[in-house]
Amino acid sequence: MNRAGLVGVAALMLLAACSSGPPSAPTPLISFVDAHVHLNDEAMQLKLMRRFGADQAVIFWGRNSSNQSVADAARRHAGRFIAFASISPERSAYRSAWERDDPALIQELEAFLASGRFEGIGEISVVHFPSPGLGETDFSPLGATMVGIMRLARKHRVP
Repeated sequence: MNRAGLVGVAALMLLAACSSGPPSAPTPLISFVDAHVHLNDEAMQLKLMRRFGADQAVIFWGRNSSNQSVADAARRHAGRFIAFASISPERSAYRSAWERDDPALIQELEAFLASGRFEGIGEISVVHFPSPGLGETDFSPLGATMVGIMRLARKHRVP
């Protein structure tokens, strides 16, 4: 038998020696985190996470939620949901403050982060095409509000 044949036989013998039965699905070495969920239906989100094997999800508010409800969901499902606070101009509640570069907006975000209930900031869309229920946004990423958000992220060491 030539050298290539011997190597092949040795490889098969090693595989047989190490195998304890039919091959199975590999065990994941790391957990799977869904990094972008707009939380609208808490029960459905948990069901989807179980179905697709996501251990955790970074949650943002959706059309049927708020910063408060996101923080409450993360408290109820500690270790599963990772709450992010948002002051996005996509929300009508915050749009006029963005238009004025109102410092109260940054103070509100500071309070959210200082509460310890949020582990990040997001989603912030300074530029966004219009869609149903959302007018176009076009704010400078170098404007006072965005710079204030970045300073808070650095201060609180959050994404």
